[in-house]
Amino acid sequence: MPCNWLLVGDVNLCKNPAKGQYCASHAFKIRKEQTAKENAENAKLRDGELNARIVELEQSAKESENRFAKLEQKQSQSDNSIAKSGDSTKVIDQSSVNSTSNIMENSNNTEQIVP
Repeated sequence: MPCNWLLVGDVNLCKNPAKGQYCASHAFKIRKEQTAKENAENAKLRDGELNARIVELEQSAKESENRFAKLEQKQSQSDNSIAKSGDSTKVIDQSSVNSTSNIMENSNNTEQIVP
């Protein structure tokens, strides 16, 4: 059985013998072209999947950055409130020191206020 491959620029078919529809060299060309097409399609699919994954990772990174910024802001607010409460504590401690230093015990163990 002859090969069914139509030669370029000719109206005649390939004259090589074929086991199936095409001779060995033309069957190889067809498989090679199909493989190249499949590889190109697979590459496009992989590119699409990778691009989708990149977008997901970028969104995740933005969300993480936003969460981190919020945590930093909360930490800063917490530090400020601790610092403010620490200042008032110092004032209270200082005032209590002043009031206790004005009170002295005399020899009879009675307290008297010293100006």
